Amino acid sequence: MILHRNEIMQLLAEKYYYFLNSLPFDDDIYMTGMGEARRKFLANLHITVMKKQLPPKYNDWRFSSDYVSEQALKHLKLGKWDSNTLQYDHMVPKSDYIRKVCEAAAKNGTLTIQFIYENLLKNLWVATIHTEENNLLSKLGLRNKMPLDWDGFNIFARYEKAGIELIEHDKSYLYVHIDR
Repeated sequence: MILHRNEIMQLLAEKYYYFLNSLPFDDDIYMTGMGEARRKFLANLHITVMKKQLPPKYNDWRFSSDYVSEQALKHLKLGKWDSNTLQYDHMVPKSDYIRKVCEAAAKNGTLTIQFIYENLLKNLWVATIHTEENNLLSKLGLRNKMPLDWDGFNIFARYEKAGIELIEHDKSYLYVHIDR
């Protein structure tokens, strides 16, 4: 069953709420040990859900992105790249705008599923870009940061500053040759 974006964000919000509320934030040793899990939990959960939306032949997470650059799309359509060619990029860096915000709310006891859901709807967007484009973002200091003049809404701001054009990832090409 193909889920709509709002259904996916609701599912992620529920699972992320459960995860965050299970963490003992006052236990420094435990939280340090859980550092990598905390950084990767939401991304891995998102990838898992999104891959289930794709035909089995195309279950690489790079096919699941919301947006894509023309250069990356060429590789996706050919089905030819190595792990260093294409990057799965969170358009709004998830660490600063999702994880830290949600963890702060969990720590102070104000976290709700609705809070997470609204944050994800606004900030959880991914793009598949070519490594050269990713390197350009890094060179401009935008690899994991929004521009200083970001308005808080334009999810394309980093790419616009770098001159990288993203298009909506129309995934219809994934369904053209499916055996029935």
